[in-house]
Amino acid sequence: MPEMDGLSLVRTLRRQPRNAKLPAVALTAFAMLSDRQAGLAAGFQRYVAKPIDIRELGDAARGALRMPVDLGRAGA
Repeated sequence: MPEMDGLSLVRTLRRQPRNAKLPAVALTAFAMLSDRQAGLAAGFQRYVAKPIDIRELGDAARGALRMPVDLGRAGA
């Protein structure tokens, strides 16, 4: 994304009450523990580093989708 990185995007989304519980999974080349901690602190529920393991990605997506989500308000 040329104008905003993923951390900034998820922080911006989380500031809006309707997006507070929107599922968010980070897919990134940044694999250091501090990067993971920053992603989770910013509001990602899951953090998957490249190279992507398809099972890990599936687990992350399923885990994020199991979190409470108000689909009635997500697009409002």
